[in-house]
Amino acid sequence: MILSVKDISKSYNRGKTGFYAVKPTNFTLDGGMVELCGRSGSGKTTFLSMLSGLLKPDEGSVEIDGKDIYKMQDTALSLFRCKNMGVVPQGHTGLNNYTVKENILMPALLCGNTDKEERSDELMKRLGIFELSSSFAKELSGGELRRMSVARALINEPDFVFADEPTGDLDDESTKMVLEILREYADSGKSVFVISHDSQVKTYCDDIYTMNSGEISKL
Repeated sequence: MILSVKDISKSYNRGKTGFYAVKPTNFTLDGGMVELCGRSGSGKTTFLSMLSGLLKPDEGSVEIDGKDIYKMQDTALSLFRCKNMGVVPQGHTGLNNYTVKENILMPALLCGNTDKEERSDELMKRLGIFELSSSFAKELSGGELRRMSVARALINEPDFVFADEPTGDLDDESTKMVLEILREYADSGKSVFVISHDSQVKTYCDDIYTMNSGEISKL
């Protein structure tokens, strides 16, 4: 699948003054691992949210294989995202009263995929959290929650993975685990889009972009 962004933008008002969070932008994801870096507040997370179907642009379109995802009905878009997109959010979004394994399997169950038990075990082992599979999310550290969210994003084997600071809260060993699994996933023909301030991420990426005041440029 190819994701094509055509002249998308997002603006907000601050008092009586309007400003662009993301200026009109064209962009394409067609396999591989891509990093977007830039200062805090430059519009990176807003851009990721628009790419991943979470935030409708004010202008322009986000097309996957020529189909504008924001012209879908809400239910259809939710199902499409569940099957084709995995998101690692910047914050911690585990469901506290569910176990680690239940959290990871949640997107699969929502899509009607009931055969992901083996994959969930494999992902937990790769990410060093298999022994926590029966623990509740509320019992995990920040780094463990981060690795759980990576596994959850990959459970449905989506065509696109959007990861916002996926190595935040992680030590060096866990950072290596996460970056290696994302790199391998990109090598399998999928698209991985990463926002990061971590200097290690660049060594795993095919292309690097920077965002400054809502404007993207390739490094």
